[in-house]
Amino acid sequence: MAKLFLITLPIGNLGDLTERARTVLNTQKRFIAEDTRKLLDFMKRAGIDASSIDITSFHDQSDQRKLEQLGNALDSGIDLYLVSDAGSPIISDPAYPLVRIALDRGHEIQSIPGVSAVTTALELAGLPPHPFYFHGFIAREKVKKASAFSEISALKGTHIFFESPQRIKSTMEVLSKSLPESSVAICRELTKTFESVYRFKACDFSSIAESITCKGEFVFLVHISKGSCGSQISSKLTDLVEQYLNGKRSTKMLAKIFAEITNENSKEIYSRLS
Repeated sequence: MAKLFLITLPIGNLGDLTERARTVLNTQKRFIAEDTRKLLDFMKRAGIDASSIDITSFHDQSDQRKLEQLGNALDSGIDLYLVSDAGSPIISDPAYPLVRIALDRGHEIQSIPGVSAVTTALELAGLPPHPFYFHGFIAREKVKKASAFSEISALKGTHIFFESPQRIKSTMEVLSKSLPESSVAICRELTKTFESVYRFKACDFSSIAESITCKGEFVFLVHISKGSCGSQISSKLTDLVEQYLNGKRSTKMLAKIFAEITNENSKEIYSRLS
């Protein structure tokens, strides 16, 4: 019975490549990667001969036909080696559909584990580690960010998100208004030369905003402590929600509610809702 191997690569520091992963990269010839060029570049930097390997691309835009082809390869007895761009293939790379089809067809999954940005950030954050929740990349739109923060407000624990350097500050501005009493850690460029960790209370973000270098890759963590969610909702927002629930269910009223959450102009939000 063929197996699907999930191979974790370093998230930045080449020294974090495990011996097991190096052995697989040195001995196997057929790999699956989200970005074939990134895998070839990584192998070159790691001193691994890639001259005779075959790499099949598989990413979020791959269609069902590609998934079926890979499933059929497993069925015919061919082991598949799925390699991440960085970190674990199941965290942010598109491994899950392939994992699912492998299991559904009766094949085994084997992990070749290594460093993950999720656990590395949790170690460095200085926030309570249990329980923790990983949410992946947060939504781009401010309204959806505010909605996400509202949803986690009832879940005591540490919540972990990925974010881009272009949006990290705007996301923190939304967070500072949505969950002002929460404890936050921003982890930048984990395991790399310019690794940085910023720890602060959400409501104090404005005082440290200028110190954050918006380059590289970001993970941010939000800790919700017991009883914190009750103080996060302003009386004005509560009143607006009450009015909405009591009959004023108009787009204009909804725009006012979102504006109070995100601190955006209600007219601009209204135009986007209309």
